Amino acid sequence: MIHPILIQKIVESVLGQFRFLLFKKDPLLRSRRRICSFISELTKFKLLPQSSSFRCLKMCLRDFTGPNIDMTSFLLEQSGRFLYLQPESHARMQHLVIKFGLTLHVIFYYRLQRLVTSVEILSIFLTTEIFSWDMLYFV
Repeated sequence: MIHPILIQKIVESVLGQFRFLLFKKDPLLRSRRRICSFISELTKFKLLPQSSSFRCLKMCLRDFTGPNIDMTSFLLEQSGRFLYLQPESHARMQHLVIKFGLTLHVIFYYRLQRLVTSVEILSIFLTTEIFSWDMLYFV
């Protein structure tokens, strides 16, 4: 049995680092992937409440630009299926996936219209789009 105070300190530290990386606009992908992996594993072992994982996802979706797209995809790839299959969080995750899928369609169409002149920017955007649809596949 793990001591509850130790668990609380670990969870506070990981969530603090998540918030720090969320608002920092440097693309530190290795750090972002590691923190999202910690959050996912803590959720799977039920050391972190599922509501905290959803709160992290919502924070990423509120500012769905740049490196936050990667953080959202990391979270959904690693804990999306677990949250989707849990009876407590199935309805909430299903709503999130539907809402997120519709958001991707709107963003893709809007940006495609604006960026069709620049081939380089369009290729970067299409890579992000494919990455985003790939994470939905994992759910």
